[in-house]
Amino acid sequence: MKITFANFNLVIEKICNSLLVLMTLIVTYVVFMRYVMNDTPVWGEELVRLFLVWMTFLGASLGLRDDTHIRLNAIDEFLSPAFRKIFDWFAIIVLFLFSLFMVIEGTKMTMLSMGSSMPGLGIQTAWLVAIFPISGLLNMVQLIYKGRQLK
Repeated sequence: MKITFANFNLVIEKICNSLLVLMTLIVTYVVFMRYVMNDTPVWGEELVRLFLVWMTFLGASLGLRDDTHIRLNAIDEFLSPAFRKIFDWFAIIVLFLFSLFMVIEGTKMTMLSMGSSMPGLGIQTAWLVAIFPISGLLNMVQLIYKGRQLK
C-alpha cells in the first residue's frame, strides 16, 4: 500500500513538474514572439493559465500529503497528545467534506461549462474547470491515507 501511494504521488509530482516546464517554455516563446517578431500567439496566455490552474490544484493535493497547508501549529503546543489527535481527525473530516464538495460542485461546473469555449485555444472551458472534481478526488485519497496513518 505504501509503495502504491508513493507511486501515486510520484505521478502527480511528475505532472506538476512537466506543467511548470511547459509553462516556462510557452511564456518564453510568447515573449519572444511578442517583442522580437511582433506576432503574439493568441493561444499562449490561455494555455499557460490552463496549466497554472491544473498545477496549482494538483500541487494542493501534494500539500495535503506533506502537511504544508496553513495551519495553527501554535495550538498544538498547548494540547495534550489525545486532544491533538482529536484536532487532527477534525481537520481530516472537514477537509474531506470540503473535497467531497469540490467533487460534487466541480462536476456540476464542468458539465455547465461544456457549452462554452476558450477563444484562444478553441477548446471547451470544461478542460479548465475539470480540475476541481479531479483535485477533490485526489485530496480525498490523500486524506484517507493520512487518516490510516493516524490510527
